[in-house]
Amino acid sequence: MKRILLTVFGSAVFFLAGCNATETPTAEKAVHGTQETDESCNQELLKQDLHDISDQEWEVIYLSKNDFDQYLSDLSKAGEAGMQLVANVKMNQGEIIITLNNRDGESLDNLFAAPYFDTLIRRLYVNSAYFDNQQPTIIVKDLNGTVLAENKEAMDTGKIDAYMD
Repeated sequence: MKRILLTVFGSAVFFLAGCNATETPTAEKAVHGTQETDESCNQELLKQDLHDISDQEWEVIYLSKNDFDQYLSDLSKAGEAGMQLVANVKMNQGEIIITLNNRDGESLDNLFAAPYFDTLIRRLYVNSAYFDNQQPTIIVKDLNGTVLAENKEAMDTGKIDAYMD
């Protein structure tokens, strides 16, 4: 399951990194929280595993609304292995609803995937144009509509909490 998640995530990150075709000099790159344009910055840092990105690197990553929306859309595409882990992602007024694809009947996998997707999407949301100093509500469901997780605040993962304060 971890291999599939990493494959899907890697594909999405690769796509997002390609969206930022224009590179600005390092001195001109915006720091998180001071971005005034609708251009993403430092997306090349997202090519690595998100858990390997340092807090200092997260401070300079910024996603435009278009790039963040594209990332959410890419989550519902099949990965390199042909597996589709996310059936649908919807965003509406500070609420992000993720519907996991459990057609294979492995609903226990969905319970483990819920915190992963919550942490991943929340981290990217905080570094996007959507963030207005208020955490989104992230709801993770299965195909039957069963809510697997609903969080209005960042989950206690240690590393991410220090950044969210």
